[in-house]
Amino acid sequence: MNRNQTKIVVETGIMLALAFILSYFRVGKMPQGGSVSLQMIPIFLIALRWGFKPGIIAGVAFGLLKMLGPDFWFAHYAQIFLDYILAFAVIGFAGLFRNNYIVGIILAGFLRFFSHFLAGFIFFAEYAPDGMHPVIYSLGYNATYMIPEIVLVILITPLVVQRLKNMPVQDTKFESIVALAFAVPLLTLTAFTGRFDSEIYQLIAQIVTVFAWVVTLLLSLMKMTKEQNNTPLIILINTQVVVILGYLIINYFLN
Repeated sequence: MNRNQTKIVVETGIMLALAFILSYFRVGKMPQGGSVSLQMIPIFLIALRWGFKPGIIAGVAFGLLKMLGPDFWFAHYAQIFLDYILAFAVIGFAGLFRNNYIVGIILAGFLRFFSHFLAGFIFFAEYAPDGMHPVIYSLGYNATYMIPEIVLVILITPLVVQRLKNMPVQDTKFESIVALAFAVPLLTLTAFTGRFDSEIYQLIAQIVTVFAWVVTLLLSLMKMTKEQNNTPLIILINTQVVVILGYLIINYFLN
């Protein structure tokens, strides 16, 4: 296994774990499933950094991972494929547009939306209000959470991918700092606004997040001072601001 393959495997593992955690930080929860979260961002990062095939694999793996979560339920076996496997696998299509992130994100986001739409139209038509065609119901239902999710991905992901491209190839320590600088803002939202079953768990999450934030900030400042490289610090500040502002805006409009 060469260096790039190793990096893909390691990054995919980290991003899958992060995506799974972020899937439980959500704004609202739809009655038949679906909510606004940041879960797609780590999968998009794999697709846009490493291409179509790693993106597809990461998406399928994430869909399988979600099936192990406590929120998993299904109406039909074919619906599992549409709502879990295919819906996240298609994020890999963004990897075909690595030179045009926005196009890739919009295309992959639409494909995920279409997969959920098909599942809603075929398997949840009975939930459509009287007089409303199931097609219209499924379009409106899935657009309610998918459009805000796609907007968040467009705001955050290209910024992070572009910064990651500037990383020195052999500087493992630098890569770790950048990864932390990206993860910390997302962990901040999860710890301070996520839903926890216990106040103790939430307190622990907040303490860990504050510690990680301080450590990342100090490491970034040291890197900038010693080597005149401010990329990790810029990512930390930019993503912190964009992620939190994005959350506040989406939360405001949905409530």
